[in-house]
Amino acid sequence: MTVFPLLPPKTGKMSLRSALPTFSFTPRVLLWQHRVFPRPSISQSSSRISAGLYGASCMPTGSVSLSTPVTVSSEMPRLQLQKNPFREVPQAGNELGFLSQPRSALNGVAFEKVLALFAGTLESRIAPSRNPPFLVDKKTFTSTRKQSSEANQPGNQTAATGQPTGRSENRQENRMQENNLRSAEQSTISSPEPGNPNFSRGALAAGKRRRERTSALRVCENFLDAVGMTPLIYLRRASQETHCDIFAKCEFNNPGGSVKDRPAKYILEQAEKEGRLGGSQNWIVEGSAGNTAIGLALASKPRGYRVVCVIPDTQTQDKKDMLKVCGALVVEVPFHKVWHPDHFVAFSGRLASVMNACWGNQFDNLANQLSHYETTGPEIWDQMDGRIDGFVSAAGTGGTVSGVSRYLRSQHPEIQIALADIPGSALYRYFTEGVLRAEGASVVENIGQGRITGQLQDFRPDVAFEISDVESLTWTHSLLEDEGLAVGMSSGVNVAAAVRLAKRLGPGHRICTILCDSGTRYAKKQWNISFLREEGLPYPRLLADQKREMSAIMEAIHVAYAPQHVVERIEKEHENDISAPGSKL
Repeated sequence: MTVFPLLPPKTGKMSLRSALPTFSFTPRVLLWQHRVFPRPSISQSSSRISAGLYGASCMPTGSVSLSTPVTVSSEMPRLQLQKNPFREVPQAGNELGFLSQPRSALNGVAFEKVLALFAGTLESRIAPSRNPPFLVDKKTFTSTRKQSSEANQPGNQTAATGQPTGRSENRQENRMQENNLRSAEQSTISSPEPGNPNFSRGALAAGKRRRERTSALRVCENFLDAVGMTPLIYLRRASQETHCDIFAKCEFNNPGGSVKDRPAKYILEQAEKEGRLGGSQNWIVEGSAGNTAIGLALASKPRGYRVVCVIPDTQTQDKKDMLKVCGALVVEVPFHKVWHPDHFVAFSGRLASVMNACWGNQFDNLANQLSHYETTGPEIWDQMDGRIDGFVSAAGTGGTVSGVSRYLRSQHPEIQIALADIPGSALYRYFTEGVLRAEGASVVENIGQGRITGQLQDFRPDVAFEISDVESLTWTHSLLEDEGLAVGMSSGVNVAAAVRLAKRLGPGHRICTILCDSGTRYAKKQWNISFLREEGLPYPRLLADQKREMSAIMEAIHVAYAPQHVVERIEKEHENDISAPGSKL
């Protein structure tokens, strides 16, 4: 299963910002008879070297960062390493149990063995944790260092021959060190008992995740094959505020840009299996707030199906335009309450019947829930290594929260499932008071429900939260400004509810939620300062600061323009150039 960024066991955390390399390196290589480790800048002020060697881990930028500190000391100048300002890194040293050994004791085969051993960790280790696991325990190297230092002292003799130490004795010493290293390595890998001092659960888990991530880098045959396997990301600010570990599944990374690609895939495949699609039948009608219809339209392209989307007129123009770009025929209907006969879902069902077309019926078609039970839930469980205390999601159709929770409860019956709801939806009061009654209103799209859909028939959350627009937008803006994630307002609702659940459970718990779709589909609403001011809602500080920042660089912008006489001269030189911009040809 794909995890992004890769997470160390138990204590490790990463975000987009903390995934940056801890130290900056130049591309040169240390001349130690190998070509393994990058060489940092060197200061000649010290007679010893203390190099923090770090194992490779995947970065969001596509490059390699370095983790898992190990110290190698020798008679060389000290390395001056630049710290990453985004992350506190413990000073590598013997007090942490890192390897520290004179180079003279690591000559020949043994020294190369050490390099090869730690070079192997470059492929399997992940981001630095607060308590980095050791590939080889401190005791092994302490005894080896002691033996080496005694053997290298002038006048020392071996117990076997009584002769002064020479080249042959160095070879014997090297073999002994190599055997110690091999024994420690085998013990680390083959002894799966946490009580074993040589056992490194982190190294094994990291190698497993690396293999899973590599296997997930597959070539997809089509749109449907690319759905799923989305990354899981650590939310730094939400975690810091609650003293818990809060993760979010990036469903906007699906090929259609939302979590609704999963049910769209299952609905399409189910209709084909049942014979409702294919052959002469190539029309699909769906009542959708946008995302499911977008997924259906894109998935239908390779198969030659046509999609009709019945959408309420309250949805953003960005989403309607996107539907048309994807090839869907958009039918806008007035917004009505769920009991009204012309509610967009009921209308879409009648339209499908009149057209003799396939009706997707995402609200009551259990293929929706099944898509999350078979894909989203298992992915979250594997990405979090089964260490998850709570799951949070809002409900529109209810397929995501019911399908994921059903799977997670089958694996971990004690997990806490939280429903996030918004004003104007009836689900919060239904699950807290037993009354299906809606109060208030919200500008958030895609979520909220006034009835118990087919997906929610057997669903019961452990707790439900009602999230106001102010709270959801605050977290939506935080995701953009603090995490670099431009997501829709429903994602802000989910994160706000995840923060509430974390505070309810207490520090130290691990919680997962869903980032449903991209914020680019709501540019004229949630990123529109004028709209937000009219509604009395907060707007992103980032957008508010842009005018001030632009005024600060206006002088530089004017200076950057070429002087008029230079422009005239260059235009004259290129006036006969037919490829020049603005040419009449």
